[in-house]
Amino acid sequence: PTPEPTPEPTPEPTPEPEEIEEIAATGNDTSNFFVTSAILVLFGAFLCMGSLVIKKSRMRQIN
Repeated sequence: PTPEPTPEPTPEPTPEPEEIEEIAATGNDTSNFFVTSAILVLFGAFLCMGSLVIKKSRMRQIN
C-alpha cells in the first residue's frame, strides 16, 4: 500500500514589496500620531499637575 502524500503546508502569500512599503508608511504615520498625541496628553497632564502643585504651595504659604 502506497502511503498517502502529506500535503505540504501552503505558505501565506507574501505581499509585493510595494504593498509592504505602503503598509509600513501608514503604520509609521499612525504610530507617530499616537506618539505625538500621547506626548501632548502627558504634557497637558504635567502642566495641570504643576499648576495644582503651585496653587497648593501658594495656599500653604498664605496659611
